[in-house]
Amino acid sequence: MKDAQSPERLFDGQSVYQDRPGHPLLIWIMSSFLKVIGFPNISREVVGNSGDITLYQSAFYFSFLVINLLVLLLAVKLAISFVNPGIHKNDVYFNAIIILLVMFIVAGNELTKTFFWTPHSQMFNILLPVIALVLINNLKRIDTLGIFVSLTLGLVVLMFFYPLFGILSIILIFSNYSQFWKRALIVFIAMFGYLLYPKVLEFLGGSYSNYAILKFRQYVWILDAAKQDNIAERSATNFNSFISTVPLIPSLLLLTSSILLYVVAAKAGKKSAILSLEFLPYLLFLIVYLFALLAMGYYSRRLTLGPFIFLELFMLRIGISILGSHFQKRRLIATHSLLLLLVGSWFWTNGPLS
Repeated sequence: MKDAQSPERLFDGQSVYQDRPGHPLLIWIMSSFLKVIGFPNISREVVGNSGDITLYQSAFYFSFLVINLLVLLLAVKLAISFVNPGIHKNDVYFNAIIILLVMFIVAGNELTKTFFWTPHSQMFNILLPVIALVLINNLKRIDTLGIFVSLTLGLVVLMFFYPLFGILSIILIFSNYSQFWKRALIVFIAMFGYLLYPKVLEFLGGSYSNYAILKFRQYVWILDAAKQDNIAERSATNFNSFISTVPLIPSLLLLTSSILLYVVAAKAGKKSAILSLEFLPYLLFLIVYLFALLAMGYYSRRLTLGPFIFLELFMLRIGISILGSHFQKRRLIATHSLLLLLVGSWFWTNGPLS
């Protein structure tokens, strides 16, 4: 909120979010437009969790909510198209249940319950796994220079809103466009543009500091531990911290989904379909995703929830593909059970407090 209301903070080094300037700058542009057209801009002092008092202006707060809503709607739209791409066109009721399931997986979780109404960038943690699924699902369509460069530049832009989007570049490197070295070179050049941003800022007379690295030693803790010759001990400590952030309800949901998927696949005689090689890219990206979070050095349930959204949507798609139009009763029992669990978790959880 402070950065959006005073964007010069992003230039002079006062902001703790200088590694993601796109979000507050976009809010500043939207809010400035709202004030020009006469949107009421009422100021109110708000005491944050840190105890510091921040002046909230209604035009800026409204702009944050609009962005949060748009991010959520986009994530839901992309997730629905990934999970159920017209497989059951004539089964209106089943389609409605699937849409509700996807909506609750993406939007009805503890992260949205905590952060939707706040001026924060955490909503991008929901969009990231959904974009990953869509990119992997369309790898074969990324076969021209125009498409490849457009997607690569798009990811760089997203990194200015949330740096973790950078891990999606791994997916593009394994697309169908040209040779591997060409893809890797284009991605490297584009990512270098983001890494060059602090130097450009300083060249223009500004000051840059990365709060995530300075305070939490994100990723560089590995170098710190290597220099201090305690990398094994530090890795074990961080691994335990990471495991402690695994959310309970999504874990139960994933376990339930796995059991249901195995049972219906066995009944349909399609257990081998679960081990199909076409699922390998999803597994490889999941490993990269988890490793990126594990190596971060800062751990919270709001970050760990992303891989669970990724897995749950992926397994839902597999289940729909395997079942087809068969086993209607079991299909309805499975989807209704998952929906009840999701709705119950929405009311039960207080959100990721860590």
